Amino acid sequence: MRSGCLLVYWKNTDSPARLGLSVSKKVLKSAAKRNVFKRSMREFFRKNSNRCRADFVLRLLSAPRKLQPGVFLENLEILKKRLGEKC
Repeated sequence: MRSGCLLVYWKNTDSPARLGLSVSKKVLKSAAKRNVFKRSMREFFRKNSNRCRADFVLRLLSAPRKLQPGVFLENLEILKKRLGEKC
C-alpha cells in the first residue's frame, strides 16, 4: 500500500507486531536524516502497534520536502486508517 513517499508491506501473523525500515542512501544521503526518519517511524509504530498482529515493512520511496516527524504523520494517519481494517 502506498501513501505519499511511503510504501508499506504487511503480513498478518499470530505473533506481536514487528517493524522493518528501508531507507536508501539514494533517497536520503545524510545518515543523520535517515536516522531521524527511522526514529520517527519507530515512535509512531510503538504508539500504534498495540492492537495489530502483523509484520510491517516501511520503505521510503522519495525524499520528503521537510524531514520532520509531522511531515510523515499525515501519510501515516492515512495508512493507519487503510490498514485498520486489516489488523
